Amino acid sequence: MSKRLIQFSRTPWLPALPPRGAGEPLQRWIHRALRGAIVGGRLGPGAAVPSSRALAASLGVARGTVVLAFEQLVAEGYLEARPGAGMRVSAQVPDTLLSPGRPRRAGGAAAPSAPRPVFSPFSGSLPAVAFAPHRCETRVLPVDVLRRLHGRLLRGHNRWLFEDGPAAGLPALRQAIAAHLGEARGLAVDREQVLVVSSMQQALDVCLRVLGAPGDPVWLEDPGYPGARHLVRLAGRVPVFVPVDAEGLQVDAGIARAPQAGLACVTPSRQAPLGVAMSPARRAQLLAWARRASALVFEDDYDSEYRFRSRPVPPLAAEDPARVLLAGSFGKLLYPGLRLSYLVCPPGWTDAFAAALSLTARHPNLLTQAVLAAFIAEGHFARHVRRMRRVYVERAAAFEDRARRLWAGLLELPAMQAGLDVTGRLAFACADRDAARALRDQGVESLPLSGYCAAARLPPGLVLGFGAVDEDELDRAAPRVARVLEAMRTASATRAPA
Repeated sequence: MSKRLIQFSRTPWLPALPPRGAGEPLQRWIHRALRGAIVGGRLGPGAAVPSSRALAASLGVARGTVVLAFEQLVAEGYLEARPGAGMRVSAQVPDTLLSPGRPRRAGGAAAPSAPRPVFSPFSGSLPAVAFAPHRCETRVLPVDVLRRLHGRLLRGHNRWLFEDGPAAGLPALRQAIAAHLGEARGLAVDREQVLVVSSMQQALDVCLRVLGAPGDPVWLEDPGYPGARHLVRLAGRVPVFVPVDAEGLQVDAGIARAPQAGLACVTPSRQAPLGVAMSPARRAQLLAWARRASALVFEDDYDSEYRFRSRPVPPLAAEDPARVLLAGSFGKLLYPGLRLSYLVCPPGWTDAFAAALSLTARHPNLLTQAVLAAFIAEGHFARHVRRMRRVYVERAAAFEDRARRLWAGLLELPAMQAGLDVTGRLAFACADRDAARALRDQGVESLPLSGYCAAARLPPGLVLGFGAVDEDELDRAAPRVARVLEAMRTASATRAPA
């Protein structure tokens, strides 16, 4: 594509696009150009924008590239799709909401006082923090769809949305989740087995309340999610830390340490934080132990939807639905503030879990449940996940490229296979907590691998997230990581004995 200013021959009323940067992705260039025209006033509120087909033809690019740029602008609040009128500039764009200038009343008179700046979490104005782990990208959410679903439900005669609801969750959402699991995860599950909860922590908490008694042992992965350790102890249970290797949970070690444990908590699809998938042999071994010990397995379906080089790993629950409780969250698939997750119970267990939820949290917000149910049932959720999978594939590749070029000899990273973050091993003698602290001082987030360990003693490493970091932020942060780690490596070599 030429770097000269490009004027659309078919749409001469649209401002010219600025030059495309060297190596700049087409989607980002189109997004940047249109956003600049809107913010700069060259495309005013309500102005029509050419169709994706016409714009793609004018630029000589794939229509899908333009559609993705449009979708991002809609999600950020710059464009809106009006029925019968096509795509138009929003009446009030996010940048005007952030302006400190005094608003004016209709008729030209200034309002009596200037409001405090308003921030919209969907505007994209909050910068991503590289490389904070376990974060998803929220700046490209289909906000227009969510807004429309909210409006539709509130305009209808749905007074039940303001009443109390069933502790197990809204039936429509339970049905939508069951259908999604069948299509996306290959799990045949009845709606009655699905419970709607507010978080993965709540899912584990209710399992600990219903299953077993104080003093009973619970298997936990080591390294593993620190929150699980705290929940187990709060429930009066005894955590049994089971090591993890390249094949996942070392089942033999768990059997040796607590053969009669009644519950094992695992992340078999993608182990947190090491990122490995549990091998078929270990999966079979774990389920065989659960049957012999009359135990249950709490399966955290961590990052299962986002695999880059292969199909998602089937859940353990598909192999033995009588022994596995499957828990999943919409927090990373949509946005963390949604606060909706699910727990799939073995047949016959739902009433006990629903009774426990009724005594503790009752149920999540009914309107939010209803919106998510419609979002899934109407196909928006599946489209969003497919789109985000493409986004994360691109970001993983960009992250891997910068790491290979800038961090060689400093941080050793495995091949990027799945998920929104990766664990790298420090290639020199250094405490990972010190490295994380030094990076934070330079505006870069990470988590030390040692923070995930209870009894395990692993080589020092850092858990780095890339899912919520676009290429601009990546290019600003990656050199800072290199400078910090290089300085620490030099200091380590200076301190080393001759």
